[in-house]
Amino acid sequence: MSANLARLPYLIRFSRRTWRVVLQNLALSVVVIGSLIAGAVTGYFTLPIAVLAH
Repeated sequence: MSANLARLPYLIRFSRRTWRVVLQNLALSVVVIGSLIAGAVTGYFTLPIAVLAH
């Protein structure tokens, strides 16, 4: 950490890019877990296979 304010624009861009990656990871996780749950409920996956895939 430093008091150099010249880095502030870079850090703001960096934090926004990082936040987008976090949101993408969360969305992918929701899709994968949702498909595993749907597959387990419909009988496509057995419950132990869905748990292992998680």
